[in-house]
Amino acid sequence: MQDVVIYPGYTSEISFRKFGTKILISLNVNPVSKVLGTDTVLQSIHYITRGSSHYSPQLQKQLRSSLIGQVIWTSYNFKTYTIEDIDFEQDLNSEFETDSGKISYWEYYTSHWNIPLATKNQPLLKTTQGKRVIHLVPETCLRSEINDYARRKLPQICSVKPAERLKRASQLIEMLSQAGSHQQFLKNFAMKIESTPLQVKGRQLQPPRLSVPGVDPFRPNKNWRDIDLKLDFSKIKKEGIGLNLYLTYCPTERTKDILPRYVMEIATELEKANSPVYF
Repeated sequence: MQDVVIYPGYTSEISFRKFGTKILISLNVNPVSKVLGTDTVLQSIHYITRGSSHYSPQLQKQLRSSLIGQVIWTSYNFKTYTIEDIDFEQDLNSEFETDSGKISYWEYYTSHWNIPLATKNQPLLKTTQGKRVIHLVPETCLRSEINDYARRKLPQICSVKPAERLKRASQLIEMLSQAGSHQQFLKNFAMKIESTPLQVKGRQLQPPRLSVPGVDPFRPNKNWRDIDLKLDFSKIKKEGIGLNLYLTYCPTERTKDILPRYVMEIATELEKANSPVYF
C-alpha cells in the first residue's frame, strides 16, 4: 500500500441562517482530514527516466506528459501548486533574485528551509501565482495523487467517528477560548461559543416496509439480499402487480460494452413477466 500522511483539521463556514423569527450569524465547523501522498516529484522523475540524469528530448516529452497538470504540495509549508511546465534549462545550481541579492536554489533550500537535498541535478518545476513565475524543486514537492488501493482504504481510516468528532470540536472550542487573535475574530462578529456542546435526544427510525412481488411486505435488515427472499417476478402477471423499473447508467470505457447487454437481459426477464419495458 502507498504511504500517506494524514493531517486532521477543520472546515469552517460563516453564513446567515434563520432561527425561528431571527436571522443570526452561524459558524459551522466540521472536522476533516487532509491526505497527502509521500511520493515526491523527484521519485516520479526517477521512475520515468529509470534513474537517468540525462534528460533527452524524448524523456523531456515523457516527463511533461506525465507531470504537467499535477497538483503538488510543498513539504516545507504545505502550499498547493499546479505544475505548468518543467524547466530543463535550470537546476539547483541556478540562481534567483532575493531582497539580499542572488542566491542558488541549493543554498536557499539548505540554509533558509534547512532541507537536506540529495542531488543538484534535477530540473525545476514551473508554476505561476498571479503574474509571478515560481520555480520549485522536485525533491521538496509531494504529489497529491494517491493510488487506487490507498484511495479505497482511506474512508476506513479518515472517517471521523462521533466520539472523535466531539473530541476535536472540544479541542477547537478550547483553542478559540484562549486569548489572542481568535477572541478578536469572535468579537468582530459578536459571536460567543459555549464551553460545552449542546445535547439533544435522538431517536432511530424503523426501516421502511417494502412491498416486493413474490413475498409478504417486510422490513429489511442490514444483511438482507434479494436471493435470500427468493423473489419471484413471475408472480407479477399472476397477481396483477404493476412494476415500474427505472435504470440510468453512465458507461465508461471499460463498461460501455457490458452495460447495454446487462440492461437487455433485465428487459428480457421483465417482458417474460408481462411487464412493459420502455427505452
